[in-house]
Amino acid sequence: MRGMLKAAIDSLICFESSFHKRAPALQAKKRILILRKDGLGDCIIFYPTLAAYREFYKNDEMTLVFPIAFKSLSPLLASIENVIWFDAKKFSGDLLYRRKFLLDLHRKNFDIAIYPVFSREAAGDMMMRAAAAKETIGFRGQNDSLYNKVVSLPETVRLEIDRDMRFAESITGKKIVASFPTIDIKRLPNGTSDELIRKHSLDKKQFVIVFPGAGEPYKIWQPEKFAAIIDYFIEKDVMPVVCGNERERDLVKEILVKASHADRAVDLSGQTDLPTMAHLLARSKLYFGSDTGILHLAVALEVPSIALAWEGSFGRFFPYGDPNRNVAITVHPKTPAEAGSAPSAPLDLGKLHPSVRDISVNQAIEELEKMERSLDINAHDHE
Repeated sequence: MRGMLKAAIDSLICFESSFHKRAPALQAKKRILILRKDGLGDCIIFYPTLAAYREFYKNDEMTLVFPIAFKSLSPLLASIENVIWFDAKKFSGDLLYRRKFLLDLHRKNFDIAIYPVFSREAAGDMMMRAAAAKETIGFRGQNDSLYNKVVSLPETVRLEIDRDMRFAESITGKKIVASFPTIDIKRLPNGTSDELIRKHSLDKKQFVIVFPGAGEPYKIWQPEKFAAIIDYFIEKDVMPVVCGNERERDLVKEILVKASHADRAVDLSGQTDLPTMAHLLARSKLYFGSDTGILHLAVALEVPSIALAWEGSFGRFFPYGDPNRNVAITVHPKTPAEAGSAPSAPLDLGKLHPSVRDISVNQAIEELEKMERSLDINAHDHE
């Protein structure tokens, strides 16, 4: 019912937009919109293709819609004339913000609007409708009548980063390859990373980033298992640096209470913005933790990474890049009953998914030891 009401309101806003004055056309250039309203991790995966769009539309004015979570990484977007920071929470719950956002898109009078998201969402389609560009491009999906051009890919193209590149190739006509690292750490401010490194003497010892939190509770491994991994690192004389956002402080504390050597770990939960996190990752031995945006930041920085991945992400969002540096651990349920629900049923977002829940500490340690043997990660250094 709520969804139907929102759809009705959006239709009214789009109807209202037709009465609003639009920006005058530009001379000798076009206005290009690229719409990426999804999460931090999705946009980090998409980021390597952005340079291809910028080069292809080099004589035109480009506007990028990106999630507000990416805002502290905005130096990476210096080549884009206009960035609109999208707040998903406000768009969902604040009717005035939603109306203003959609009307502003319409007023900008885009010549070309591109929605390069494989799993298109109704809200994204609504934004494309509100923008009312002369030419609209998106992946094939529902409501294709909103688009002048839809892009289809073979089912064999499953990795999201490959889908992003193939979509961009269909527009630019040029081969695109993501070469890691895709994020240049020198373009990001240090934040408080130097201060934290000095405070905890991290420049004098090897350290790993442990990141237990995730945007959804069903992706978060059990605290006692994270505690066992922290003890494993300490016994190896490697400093575990446990990170998380402000909301994840209690989770980190619960983990450290269960660890036998918690006094030898560093708790940085709630103390790192994204640039600080990036600089800490770049100087760390590896990333170990949840399937979340910070995992993709680590991969973009070419930091060796081991992810506890739920089955919905495995093979689509992770692993990608160098298979020796990026490893996903998951448990594939043998039957729908073992998964807790049939594949077609809604996922119970309040419960830890079996594909993560059933990963054992021994499995994680085996992958850590394998990575240590296959890579000279002791020499890993980006700065």
